Amino acid sequence: MITELYIKNFRNLKELEVKNISLVNTICGLNGSGKTSLLEYIDSKKGYYFVFDEFENGLHYTEYKEYLSRILRDAHKHKVQFFITTHSKEILETLNEILKENKEYQENFTHYILSSPAKDKKIAYNYNYDEFSATLGSDFDLRDN
Repeated sequence: MITELYIKNFRNLKELEVKNISLVNTICGLNGSGKTSLLEYIDSKKGYYFVFDEFENGLHYTEYKEYLSRILRDAHKHKVQFFITTHSKEILETLNEILKENKEYQENFTHYILSSPAKDKKIAYNYNYDEFSATLGSDFDLRDN
């Protein structure tokens, strides 16, 4: 299982450290923040995990809850990791709803926002479930920074 990453000089990621990686990980950020590069780096590693870039693409919104519930269930049951990028607030809200209903999944979830505070600097801000849920209900946008 991947628990942390330190990436140097991979695609548009000059340097990025990602900590507290869980079984289910959502990744958000502005275009060009490195989300796809992070997924490609993870995909280049050996392990048992799934990566979904822009999860909502090609999926009707009425199916979000069903698919996300399956992902959380399978991650929990089989101890397999999922890395999911999204630009969709609806995906994040649906995920929060499922996690509220299934407290046993909460400790295996981390949300990341990739940010670029300087030209060649990327930061992965991580939120555990409680922080994610509280922030989702505020005016702060968990999709970018």
